[in-house]
Amino acid sequence: MGTAERGASGRYLLGDSPAEIRHLVEQADVYAPEAAELFNLIGITGGTTVIDLGCGVMGVLHLLAERVGASGRVVGLDREARMVEFGRELAERRALPIEFVEADATTTGLSDRSFDVVHARTLLLNVQNPEEVLAEMVR
Repeated sequence: MGTAERGASGRYLLGDSPAEIRHLVEQADVYAPEAAELFNLIGITGGTTVIDLGCGVMGVLHLLAERVGASGRVVGLDREARMVEFGRELAERRALPIEFVEADATTTGLSDRSFDVVHARTLLLNVQNPEEVLAEMVR
């Protein structure tokens, strides 16, 4: 098992049905003000390079893209192919310059020190091995 919890059927427990996808997009909008406050506090501005681990469909990626602008870079990483696929489609519809990577948060395959900021909103609450994810976040 990787970073996300899976049921006996092997399916993603948090859900990937069309209704759940809509719920995740709506949920991101509900929590956007708190995310914006956090990004203000940590100083995410133009030119920053950011990755969101366990990004799901969109999460905070749109907020990050607005902040870093054309001189920055935003990457969303999720191990679930359907989340990455829906995220790419939504980013294209919104004309957002976001890169998506399908990978496990414990072994991203990305170069060391590639990002100024590594964000993970709820990922560590939903994994069996948070220490491994944290080790990957700081390398």
